[in-house]
Amino acid sequence: MDKEREKVYGIGALFIVFCIILSVFTGNQLISMGWGYSSAIFLVISGTCGVFGVGSLLKPDSFGAVILRLIESYGEGQEKSDSHNKQIQKETSGSVQVMGDRPNININVPETKKKQVLKSSTTAKTFSCPRGHGNTVCPPDDNHPKASLEKDHAEKSASGTVIPIEYTCEKEGCGTEFTLYWYKEKIAAYLG
Repeated sequence: MDKEREKVYGIGALFIVFCIILSVFTGNQLISMGWGYSSAIFLVISGTCGVFGVGSLLKPDSFGAVILRLIESYGEGQEKSDSHNKQIQKETSGSVQVMGDRPNININVPETKKKQVLKSSTTAKTFSCPRGHGNTVCPPDDNHPKASLEKDHAEKSASGTVIPIEYTCEKEGCGTEFTLYWYKEKIAAYLG
């Protein structure tokens, strides 16, 4: 028997075992809790495993080969995804966090690189935290060059969207969190 056929028979047997286990679980659930959505879901999954198992065992060269290819391609996709994620983690220095409903991205950059970036940036601005310490920040993009610590002022002055970005004070020992509201200023016309 060739290796591919052995794999197909192994996968078919595995699907049959899953089908039996899920059928027993579904039967116990039907007896104890009655018919419901979860019972229907387990019944569909159990039936699918049964069809895959019986089909793989009865038709190993056609049906079983298709199931084997699907499982192998899924495995290859997972390996590529894992290796891609590991490569990204190796290439980046620092950590990235995205939390909550609004994106709050914190990127830890070594102090020397941070100073190099800020020196090369012509759009860097200085804002004070609530305790009065100066912090150098850059706008999120070219379309939002102005910022305000006050949300109402930003919304009244903005022509378009306002982007809130949370910052943590750079001063050693402060760590106070504050939000800047970035916007594009409306152009006022005086008709006189």
